[in-house]
Amino acid sequence: MFNCKEPHKLRVLAITRKPHSASFEQRIWNHIELLRYQGIDVTVRVYPKAIREQAAVLVESKGYDLVWWHRHLLPLWRLHQLRKSAKRIVFDFDDPVGFSTRTHGRSFMRSRRFAALLRACDAAMVGSCYLEKLALSYCANVYRIPMAISLPDVRSKPDLQKKGIELLWLGSKSTQKYLEALRPALERIGELRPDIGMRLVAHKPMSFGALKTVFVQWSPEAQEQALQECDIGLCPMPDTPWTRGKCPYKVLQYMANGMPWVGSAVGENIITAGVAGSSDQRGVCATGADEWVQAVVVLADNSQRPHLGANCREYIAQHHEREKVAEQIAATLRGIKS
Repeated sequence: MFNCKEPHKLRVLAITRKPHSASFEQRIWNHIELLRYQGIDVTVRVYPKAIREQAAVLVESKGYDLVWWHRHLLPLWRLHQLRKSAKRIVFDFDDPVGFSTRTHGRSFMRSRRFAALLRACDAAMVGSCYLEKLALSYCANVYRIPMAISLPDVRSKPDLQKKGIELLWLGSKSTQKYLEALRPALERIGELRPDIGMRLVAHKPMSFGALKTVFVQWSPEAQEQALQECDIGLCPMPDTPWTRGKCPYKVLQYMANGMPWVGSAVGENIITAGVAGSSDQRGVCATGADEWVQAVVVLADNSQRPHLGANCREYIAQHHEREKVAEQIAATLRGIKS
């Protein structure tokens, strides 16, 4: 699949403040080996917190063809140093980092730094349509690079005729709070449909009235088992400037495992779900408790769930499969260099 005969090796310096974050892992780290087959050598440097050590990383960028800058916003004086040192800069982000990470609303300082960084860059690589629109206000060369995921082998679902339907929510501490807004809907589902339960693969237990909820402490193994065994994924999110630009990775995990899902009608969820009732529908978007209850019950009773699950996997294969995304990144990086 990969072309190993590139005439020139591209030397790229990837700089991140958070090397252990899911964002860095998904946007850069998981692509490094695949990019090497494309003749692109990526060196990773952690941007230090200590001011005295930051300049050394920026000066190092002089020795590379291109800087792949991950998420972090810079003070204007540091940005000037980066621009002076780097031959080319591409800014990669998968969240609307110009907004406040705490309140998810407007932030004068972050907005100013966001705009300045984009103006100083040669290009931007973003994770969603919403982020693409934000970036185009300040940068002419913006490339939408989707989040990537590998397609796992999917085992046949166990016979659930006796035990019913199992919903799934999995995620991090920062997003588990979104389930609180879904509480009225989940409690009503428990009252209406005792055959529907939920597996919560998370960092702390929660209960939802009559809805039978099994809590499992999050781990890679618990996550993988749940993705193989459960029937309908859940992705609630509030509608804020921050979430409108997010790329919910859990939806991609559900879909890669052939699992239809219900999510809030926010941002990328709307695009990823497909058109309701169409032959290529993959999920259902809902707003408000009544719509959530209806969406879950309809999916639970829908004999077309296997068909929706097949649509999910096909969509991932076409738009998010890891090797295809790596090829997009390689072509983008080479285009920026030229």
